[in-house]
Order: sequence, then structure tokens, then C-alpha cells
Amino acid sequence: MQDEDGYITLNIKPQKPAVSSAVTQQNNLQAENENLSGTVQKLARNFCQYIIQQTEEKQKRSAGLLQRKDCFHPLGWIIPPEF
Repeated sequence: MQDEDGYITLNIKPQKPAVSSAVTQQNNLQAENENLSGTVQKLARNFCQYIIQQTEEKQKRSAGLLQRKDCFHPLGWIIPPEF
């Protein structure tokens, strides 16, 4: 705006921070965090299932080995028949 002497006055208003974009960014980060939490939970669940499965298979193999050992000779699975 120009006054009677010819000087121009500028009315500078401070820029307000974009509240809506900050809220949007926070919401996006929260959603990403929830997605990551779900991913970590799935990973942990799958890992535990894998460990349980491996343990069960190992127990089955061990039980089968013990059954075969008892059927033939108590030390038959250690000492080969060639000796």
C-alpha cells in the first residue's frame, strides 16, 4: 500500500505452519508404524511355527532312530555289522 509521500508499506504476515500437513504426516507415520507392527508380529509367528515344526521333526527322527536301534541290537546303530 502506498502512502501520501509515495512510500510503499508492505503488510507482511507470518506464515502459519501447515497444521493439516503435519497432521497428515503424523497419520501416515502412525499407519506405517501399525503396518510394521503387524509385519513384525507375522514374522515372529512364522518363526515360532518354523521352530516348533523343526523340533517336532527332530523328535520324530530321534524316536525312529531309537525304535530301529531297539529292534536289531542295542548297539547296532553304533557298530557297523562288518566288525
